[in-house]
This record gives sequence, structure tokens and C-alpha cells, in this order.
Amino acid sequence: MRRRPCPVPTPVETHIAALVLLAALLHAGWNTLVKRSTERLAMMALLGATSFVVASAAAPFLPWPAAAGWPYIIASVILHIGYQLFLIAAYRHGDLSEVYPIARGGAPVLTTLAALWLVGETLSSVTLAGIALVAAGIMSLSLQNRAALFRANPGTLFYAVGTAGFIASYTVCDGLGVRAAESPHAYTVWLFLLEGVSILAIAAAIHRRRLPALLASGWRVGAVAGTMSLIAYWLVLWALSLGAIAPVAALRETSVVFAAILGALFLGERMTALRVVAAALVAAGVILIKL
Repeated sequence: MRRRPCPVPTPVETHIAALVLLAALLHAGWNTLVKRSTERLAMMALLGATSFVVASAAAPFLPWPAAAGWPYIIASVILHIGYQLFLIAAYRHGDLSEVYPIARGGAPVLTTLAALWLVGETLSSVTLAGIALVAAGIMSLSLQNRAALFRANPGTLFYAVGTAGFIASYTVCDGLGVRAAESPHAYTVWLFLLEGVSILAIAAAIHRRRLPALLASGWRVGAVAGTMSLIAYWLVLWALSLGAIAPVAALRETSVVFAAILGALFLGERMTALRVVAAALVAAGVILIKL
């Protein structure tokens, strides 16, 4: 496939890094809320409904996305739906500390390969080393659970790796789409409008008559998680419109460090020495990417 030139610079500026790290914290937060829910598809539907309401309120004040951005918006909606369904299945099989490191750790590696080979981004050796450290640190968080991953519950590995593939796919798609749409804010609004309607339709088809009761019982948590999800990805899309795809994607996955802390605080998951070492590796990777 012919490479497309990437017009954006590879260094990650301070304001871009700040946007992405804030998004990482919010992303870990809403994932923790979803993991705590017993009806995760209904929770995803609540996330979609909340995003739809917020995006609908913002849409009249934003320009219409450029025509070149619409194919990316449609493709991204499909990829995001696949991501959410795989994430739900992964959390059904495994713990947050098992699923999240594999899904988020594999994503920057796949995204970097796509950015280099398909998009044509040029990254320095220091940036590549930083991305590798971030991915290694994130993936190492699941090492202490490898017996459960590979023996007791192989479905966890399958769905977690599949989730990583969807993350990488929609990240590259959106990195190109926000530039083609000529407005990251308009792109975000229409992405969440269409995605919210789609996930609500899927939840209604599966739960049918139970859905209203499920939504009513968890709407407060769903509204908080949905708002966090929208803001988190809006910040990422904004950053993708300003910087190169691969390093932004890697910085975003520092959310796994926040997830490990939140899992220990709110889900009763252990904070071990391995997690501290993994966090140090991720921090070192972030520093290299920033350089």
C-alpha cells in the first residue's frame, strides 16, 4: 500500500502531552466504573446515551465536518462498536488488571506499526524506544496473572488482544480523520452522536424489555462514566490533530498505570512490586517520547 505523507511533526509538545495524560486518567476512571458494573452492555449503552446527549448539545455550535472526514467517521463508529463489544467480553472473562494491560499495551505497538507502514509517519529512534518502553511496562503488568490468562481462562487473552487490535485500528483511523474533517471538535461530536445511537440499538436488541430497567438502575454511574469517556477521547482526538499518531497513542496508554492504582483502591486488586516496576518503565517511556 502506498504510504501517505504525514504533515505533522513528531516531537510531542508539552501541551499535547498534558492533553493526552489527562485523557489517560479519565479513560482509566471510566473503565474502572464499567468493570464494577454487572451489566456491562447496559453500562456501555448508558455511556453512549450520555455521549449522545452531550454531543447533541455541542453540535449546533460547531462547524460541519469537511466531506473528506465523513468516511473516517463512519469507519471509526464501526471500529468503536467492535472495540466496546470485545471489551465487554474481555471483562466478562478476566480482571481489570489482566485485561487492561494486554489491551492497552498491545495497542501502541500495533498503532506504531500502522503509523510507520501505512500512514508514513517518521519517528526518531528515541521516540520509538519510548513507545517500546511504554508497551513493555504496560504488558508486564499482566505477567503475575499469566497462569490464569493462558490456562484457566484463555478467552481473556483472545478478547484482550482483539480489543488491542480495535484500539489500534480506530486510533489510526481517527488520527487521519480529524485532519481530514478540518475540525477535531466537529469530528468528535459526530463520532459520539453516531456511536451513541449504534450502541443503544445493539443494547436494545440484546436486552429488549430489560433495557429500560437496567438503564434506570445505573444511570448515575453511567452518566459520570459517559461524560468521562467523551472528554477523554475528545482530548485524544484534539491531540491527534496536533501531533503524530504513534507517540500520542503511546502516551494515551499510560492510562494503564492509573487503572492499576484505581483497581487497587476500588476493586480490591493487589498493588505489587511488579506493578511499581511496570509504572517506572512506563514513566521512562513517557520521558523518552517527550524528548
